[in-house]
Amino acid sequence: GKFVAMYSGNAGIVHDFGAIFEAMRELRDDPRIFFLFVGGGPRRREVEVFAAREGIRNFAYHDYVPRELLRHSLTVAHVHLISLRQQFVGISVPSKLYGAMASARPILFAGPAQCETADAIAEARCGLTVDPSDRGDVAAGQRMATILRAWADTPAVRDEMGARGRCA
Repeated sequence: GKFVAMYSGNAGIVHDFGAIFEAMRELRDDPRIFFLFVGGGPRRREVEVFAAREGIRNFAYHDYVPRELLRHSLTVAHVHLISLRQQFVGISVPSKLYGAMASARPILFAGPAQCETADAIAEARCGLTVDPSDRGDVAAGQRMATILRAWADTPAVRDEMGARGRCA
């Protein structure tokens, strides 16, 4: 089956989709990888417009899942994508981090290397952080694409990271 990279939850002003968009663009012709967004929020339309404009077909956006069904939804993913804009460090911690960790799936975080989310991921060794402020969105997206391809090929590595996240 497909390797599902999931973005679950609110797509809002504190989230940054630049690097994720670049990763989607980079992987749009990779038949193994599927980007699944679940939820809503003020920026959902932006994500859908981007995918349509770029002709990204390995993509779907589904409505919010009721909280009591969330654990079933979260385990559809092989990896969870989380993002945070630099200017919201210390103001907002993406709550989706803990659901993702509980789902025993690795996390790919697009955001500042110096923040609570990045620290939690590094401490638990349950995923990786790609910081778009280093070399920009395109470079960050390419790095994310490389990581996603590698994880698609190595289920054992993914399982180990996911298990560490759940344990933490």
